[in-house]
Formats: sequence, structure tokens, C-alpha cells
Amino acid sequence: MRVQSDPEKKQILLDLKISLNAAVMVNVGISKTIMAGVKSVKLEGTLRIILAPLIPDVPFTEAVNIYFPRRPVLHLQWTGLTNLLNIPRSSVSD
Repeated sequence: MRVQSDPEKKQILLDLKISLNAAVMVNVGISKTIMAGVKSVKLEGTLRIILAPLIPDVPFTEAVNIYFPRRPVLHLQWTGLTNLLNIPRSSVSD
């Protein structure tokens, strides 16, 4: 975690490194043979939180901005029919 304060801009900037590996079982389908879902989720990246402008009274900030400054790594392990999305793709060169 990295924290920066900028008195001129009246803001606090927080950079949080996130690494989430979660086993999740979500299945959706119309029958037992036609099922689709997600088995696990992996998320890695830096989440930026900006508290600005700062004020002297509670809640101490007027706005909270939350975003990823760079695209995070997101990997979903599919199950059922959506498992077809896990098939490696080959590039065709001319």
C-alpha cells in the first residue's frame, strides 16, 4: 500500500496492490445437461482510491474516486458449456 497526501490539491491518494484468488462455484442452466458457470476467479492489479477534496468535518471528504490506473489481470475458470471459452486460441500468420 502506498499513501500520498497533497495539501495543495486537498486530497489523499491510496494505491492498494490487490491479489485475489477465489474458488467460486456459480452455475446457471436450464437443465442438468445444459449448464454454464464460473469455477474460480483471479484478480491482480493496483487499485487507486482518491479522497478529494478534504474537508474539516465528518466524513472528511466530499468525494471518493476508485479505479484501476492500469488494466488489472482477470482470469476466470469456466465450467460447463462456458468451458469452451478456455480453449487456447492460435494466431494465424500470413
